[in-house]
Order: sequence, then C-alpha cells, then structure tokens
Amino acid sequence: MLRVEPLLSIQRELCQIPRGPERFSAYVELMHDRNQQLLRPLHAFNPMCREHVNSRLDELLDCDAEGIADEALLEAEDRLGDLGNYRMGMVLADDIAGSWTNRDLVEVNDLRADLSYLLDRGWFVLTLWVSDEPSEESIRQQTLACVYRTFWIQRYGPAKTLGEALRIAGQSLLFAGINLPKLSDEHYDTIAEYANLYAAAELFAEFPTAFTILRGDLAAVRVGYPPLGIPDKGGLAFALEQAQHAPSPEILFNADRFERSLNSSDSRTSSDSRTSSDSHSPTESESN
Repeated sequence: MLRVEPLLSIQRELCQIPRGPERFSAYVELMHDRNQQLLRPLHAFNPMCREHVNSRLDELLDCDAEGIADEALLEAEDRLGDLGNYRMGMVLADDIAGSWTNRDLVEVNDLRADLSYLLDRGWFVLTLWVSDEPSEESIRQQTLACVYRTFWIQRYGPAKTLGEALRIAGQSLLFAGINLPKLSDEHYDTIAEYANLYAAAELFAEFPTAFTILRGDLAAVRVGYPPLGIPDKGGLAFALEQAQHAPSPEILFNADRFERSLNSSDSRTSSDSRTSSDSHSPTESESN
C-alpha cells in the first residue's frame, strides 16, 4: 500500500531555525542518521531557503496537500493494482531563487533516473515547486503523474532513449489528466521529425538535443543548449497527444514488454498520422 509520509511540516519547522550553520546541520540530521542511513529524502529541499519558500509551505499545509495526495495514492492503486508498500514524501524545491535548481533539467532527469536507492528503502518522492500555485486538482494530478512515472520506471526501467522518455512522459501526463496547449500543425510536424530522427538516440549521448525536444527552446537557451524551433514544453505536448492515441496508461502499465511492443505502431510518427486513431509514440524496436 502507498501512503504519504508527512514531510511538509518538517520542512516548515526547519525554516524556523535562523539561516546559517545551525539550520544546515539540522537539515543533515533530518535526512540521515549517524550511520548515514536514510531517514527522510529531503535532497531537493534547499535548507538555506528564504521567506517565499516559507509562504508556499504554509499554503501547502493550509490546503492539506498531504491529505489530498493520500487520496490520490488510493486512486492510483485502484487503477494500476497493488504497487507494494512505499512511503511518498512531498518535498518543496525552489525554482524561483534556488541557485542550484533548474526545474526543466530536474524533470527531464526524472525520466531517466535510477530510483532503486529510494525504492529499496521504501521511499519515493513527489517534488513540488515554489512557482506552482497549489490547488486540490493540481496536487492530485502531480501525485498521479509521479506514481505512474515512478512505478513504470521500477517495472520497466528508466528511459535510455528519447523514444522511451516520450513514452513515459506522455503516459504519465495522460494518466494524471494533465492537459497541455495543443500544438500547431507546424510545431507538431517539427517535433515529429525530430522525435523520429532521434527516437533511438541515447539520452546521455544526445542529451542537449533530447532535452530541447522535450522542454522546448526557452528551456534550452536557459541552460546553454541551441534552440530547435520547439515551443515551451512542446515535446511533452507531443508525447501527450501520442499517448491519447495509444492503449490506455493502465493497459500499458500492466502489459509485459512483448504485449506493449505489439500495441505500438509499426510506422513512424508523421504529420499525416496526427488525426489517425492508430498514431502512437515510438515503438519498442525504435527505442532500443
């Protein structure tokens, strides 16, 4: 059974300590015991955060974000089946003034991350962002997307290619009911061309290109990568549209690799297939 382990109040209490060495020491002690065994996965939290983080933590606590997430965990297990016994921690990351935090990089890396360190210790993490205004629906959606992505990776492994990253992203968004702006035909065609060309490209070897396809030119320029003519989060919108024409996320999650391969299209994505009912994301053979 999945359950939320309350961490938001712990983060807020940490912020009550004046900024400096005492607060940082308390942060380290909250995460690990004297034998360096993990206590709480607070790695994404900036212990030297300022008042704007405190304000967002107060809002999350006031709206009972952890209670909302607990209900979403029940929904996820009802739709996906038994996922085992794990605790989910909700950790607030500062994408406004956190000097070492880039949200776009974090969220792309989440698709290719080895989660065994946390899962082997009974944990997984939902990263919340200071820039996001909390609401019941957004917390529910973020929780569902996190569960799907986490346990897809546990079951089938992290994304090694762009095609696999698009599949995980699109299915997670669809499972969570997250909507993104519909791409223009021109942008769709551009992304489809890149997605087909780089479907089997290894994420580590072609990371700048894969990152730009997934997150768009604005995100790419911010981290020093060349633009490709892709709108903000264009690759995610493309992946979501592909997922909408594939078997449901629940079916794909519970199918073995052979069945998932059969359920994928044998043809590459093109602008002609955008309105076709059998348009799918890159196949397993394309992604390996």
